[in-house]
Amino acid sequence: MPPWGDLDEGVEDPDDGLWTDGHSSYNGRNDRIPEKETLQLGTSLKLIEVYALVIAVAVEGGTYRKRKLRARFTLAGESYAIGITDPVQERKYLALEDGDHKIGGPVCVSASETLSGVLSINWWLESSHLESEVWLTGTVYNIGHSNQSFDSFLSSLRSNDVTAIADARSYPYSNANPQFDRESLASELQIRGIAYVFLGRELGARTTAKTCFVDGKVQYDLLARTSLLREGLERVRLGMQKFQIVLLCAEAEPLACHRTILVARRLREMEIPVKHILKGGDIENHEKALERLLILLEMNHHDMFLDHAGRIEEAYRRQGERIAYEAPGDEGKKQTQTTVRARRSSSPLVSPRNRQRTFSQLYKTPT
Repeated sequence: MPPWGDLDEGVEDPDDGLWTDGHSSYNGRNDRIPEKETLQLGTSLKLIEVYALVIAVAVEGGTYRKRKLRARFTLAGESYAIGITDPVQERKYLALEDGDHKIGGPVCVSASETLSGVLSINWWLESSHLESEVWLTGTVYNIGHSNQSFDSFLSSLRSNDVTAIADARSYPYSNANPQFDRESLASELQIRGIAYVFLGRELGARTTAKTCFVDGKVQYDLLARTSLLREGLERVRLGMQKFQIVLLCAEAEPLACHRTILVARRLREMEIPVKHILKGGDIENHEKALERLLILLEMNHHDMFLDHAGRIEEAYRRQGERIAYEAPGDEGKKQTQTTVRARRSSSPLVSPRNRQRTFSQLYKTPT
């Protein structure tokens, strides 16, 4: 019996492929139906069994290019490359590197009349209900230790029932705030029954992967595709089943830190809720933080070319450029780390000289 149990009676085995063949989009194959023929389909859904399904993850589009999923398979001697709109599978495969991933399973193909006959795979039974519930359960918190005392820091954790810290600092030490050095912090947390795990290698901003640098600066979009970062995200996801997790870095302001612009962004793509613990203990959900980011970048207005989602994506890109780690080049070898940090902090968003003003004025949370 097929793995989907009682639904096997509804599975079709079409001898002549899907509804009609020979019409393709730019990136697809046999994934369109002429609009005049959509009225003659009879049904706009088909449940078929595909034993050699390949999920292709690649960038598509013209001016506004975007990573998308496309299913490639053969049915009744015809080849197909059809876009995937199953949200569970999108979360799963967009977290992987670009390329082909082979699976198998029953597939539900739909012909969307609203898109003039564009075919899409909107669901298949490989995506179990249990898996999707795991991805959707719980909230990940996000905090920066800054220069606060350990007691103040602990109070914020207690107020939000945090039971585990995932340290996302590449370098988990602070000369100015030794109470947050890796070993000291882990020891104090253990005494108080809070788990600690160092994920700076997986989720840190200062990657050692040379492929993630362009002109000496880390590119977050490239870093997000690495297997190491995906491994870190997966460890957080699995940890959510047992712990209330908070991601830790140094910056008090979430918008000035990679834990928001890089890590939290990917968690939200996995539909994991994210909330930021601000200085003073206030809570801000990730979507509110993004609205503040649009204001800070003066992008909180209608744009002829970008909808709201497009403006958010562009804001991520711009802020990533402002705060991303920049490694010393040939000339930079003579520079101190302070010089490098100052160079990457040229924006008032992250300038150490304006750090106090940064939070109180530039990053004031709406009440």
